[in-house]
Amino acid sequence: MSLKKVYITAILCILMHPIFGQIETVGSCYHTKNKYLKTLSKSNQENLRSDSIDIFKYIINLDRVDFSSQEITGSCEVMFSPKLENIVTLPLDLLNLVVDSITSSLPVSFTYDGLLLKINTTENLVIGSDYTVKIYYHGQPTVDGSGFGGFDFQGGVAYNLGIAFNDLPHNYGRSWFPCFDNFVERSAYEFNVRTTGSNKSFAVGYLANETFLSGDTILRKWIIDEEIPTYLAGVAISNYQQVTDNFGNISGTETPVLFVAKAADTTNMKNSFVHLQDAFNGFENYFGYYRWNKIGYVLTPVGAMEHPSLIAFPDFLANGNLSGERVMAHELAHHWFGNLITCSTPEDMWINEGHAEYLSYLFAEIVDGETEYKNTVRDNHKAMLHTAHLVDGGYLALNNIPQDKTYGTHVYNKGADLVHTLRGYLGDSLFFNSLKMLCNHFEFKSLSTTDYMEYLNTLPNVNVTDYFNDWIFQ
Repeated sequence: MSLKKVYITAILCILMHPIFGQIETVGSCYHTKNKYLKTLSKSNQENLRSDSIDIFKYIINLDRVDFSSQEITGSCEVMFSPKLENIVTLPLDLLNLVVDSITSSLPVSFTYDGLLLKINTTENLVIGSDYTVKIYYHGQPTVDGSGFGGFDFQGGVAYNLGIAFNDLPHNYGRSWFPCFDNFVERSAYEFNVRTTGSNKSFAVGYLANETFLSGDTILRKWIIDEEIPTYLAGVAISNYQQVTDNFGNISGTETPVLFVAKAADTTNMKNSFVHLQDAFNGFENYFGYYRWNKIGYVLTPVGAMEHPSLIAFPDFLANGNLSGERVMAHELAHHWFGNLITCSTPEDMWINEGHAEYLSYLFAEIVDGETEYKNTVRDNHKAMLHTAHLVDGGYLALNNIPQDKTYGTHVYNKGADLVHTLRGYLGDSLFFNSLKMLCNHFEFKSLSTTDYMEYLNTLPNVNVTDYFNDWIFQ
């Protein structure tokens, strides 16, 4: 997501003044519930569920999206496989929705406290076998107090943003479906969304089927086969129109492009994205081929969120000029840094956001040349030195960043600054080749800052131990 949204959120806030078996888990302005203010060990505990259970697919059925009451009604099929013996409880994050019932071929019971849905079985589950539970639920989804994050209804648009700036954990898949809401659990998704009137649904992945039901009801099925964390699952519903294009790609084929907006905004939107193909071609050249089935942007009242193949983009930036194209490039960049490779904890967020911010500066070099790139980097360096410690309340290392600073100035500005410095440290050839190899090695996986350093050190002629020790770890 874009740092511009973080700045806007901060200004608005100023103006407004268990794991199956033995372990259980619970799930800008930086106010939050004290019980969620945990350290790195808490992040690792949240990831432990994924060491015990593999959720390999979610099927999310939104049967009713009610704009007047701002409620959703539906079900979610969770398809999972145990990795350990003695698994008897499936703990799922779900935030303040009403659980109506649960069905399964297993004998199950459940408890739910508004945060954690614990599904219990008396059957002894077999390691490596596949099981499914289907949760029926409804209610008004939670929107983060910052205004960014959750499933929201604004301006005739129903849509979700997968990250919350205030709440901890920051992952906000749990605001609209039951899930393992962490950065390491990756799953495939299917979305079956019913809409009425002139509304249509759009989602990450590809449109597999569209069925016209009685009256003006439409059922659309979207599928994404590439496995993604819960926070990257994305959907948007409105009286949208679509504009399509195709970009030639590095593989010699074409990548579909989808612009989604209300009819009055489609022309301005396309005019705001005239350099999108330049960004796409440049990023493919530097960091490897684009793995996703399409490039997609959908206009939302609040946006700048990197849902893969359907980026939520703030409608006020798609105004027909180029004022939002750095944000456009930043969000596209996440398809390599964030979506393809993902930080394993929020304390490693510079891997996602620092790199995406840096790639928005690289976009300036691609489109406007070396002088513009250098000016952009210098401006960022100056701003970081003068303001990062003031905005974030101290001088912080990029590694193990505090969770209340996950989306702060250090992560974005200092992160981008030190990616640029790594480029100078290695030189262009080694830098770009190393990051391309990093993306290949960790594709569709999570990694920590230590993983990042140790992998680069396995590459020929690369030793970044001193660099990371001096500039990233302290």
